[in-house]
Amino acid sequence: MATKECRKAPNPWKLFALRQNGGGRCAVDALYATQRLTAHVEALRSAFNLTSEEYARIVTTLGYDADTPLTLPNISAIYRRGWLARTLRLSVRESLLFTSLTNLDPFVLPDPTHPAIMQLIALVQAMQDRSLKSAAALYLIWNQDLSGTSAPDPVRVAEFARTLRGDFANIDAQFAVTDDPNGDVAHARMALVYGQDAADAFFALLDNTVVRRALHAWNIGTRDGDYHS
Repeated sequence: MATKECRKAPNPWKLFALRQNGGGRCAVDALYATQRLTAHVEALRSAFNLTSEEYARIVTTLGYDADTPLTLPNISAIYRRGWLARTLRLSVRESLLFTSLTNLDPFVLPDPTHPAIMQLIALVQAMQDRSLKSAAALYLIWNQDLSGTSAPDPVRVAEFARTLRGDFANIDAQFAVTDDPNGDVAHARMALVYGQDAADAFFALLDNTVVRRALHAWNIGTRDGDYHS
């Protein structure tokens, strides 16, 4: 970033002549301010050990464009994100997604009691301790299919949904409220759940048609009504 004295000067190139109050720093700032990141992509990628895709994802996340100047803070922002991904043993894409989806930005001014960087590290370590792959966690929790193959085929999902809809419609039709003056419908449906014997016994109780049989041994010569069971 240019210093206050540097910003006051009308022509950046004239700042090279400054030799007081941090004039040397102004000269460096002026030199970088005339350069753009886009002109040094290959050098930065090589220095930071980033692929073209990784570099593109980082600068897109940071909101850099063709007019972004080649300054130390801007360069450091790119480097830090690549370094963090390698340190956490994540891909750059995974690291950027975790940072975005969890709202844990490890590069902002830290919370003294719960710094975001420590929370992010704890999250990644917890997944690794449980052998939960980061790509699987991103898909299962945040619906981010990095491989493009984790989600089922849309055609199969649609077919499954149609099957469920048809089955639910059949169930609604079977259990719709209908007139049942004799209890035959209720009897049949109860038999489906509890079995025919249980349903017959239950409705026999309701209809007062329960039959009980018992064997008794009568002694000859007893009076009418006297018996031994």
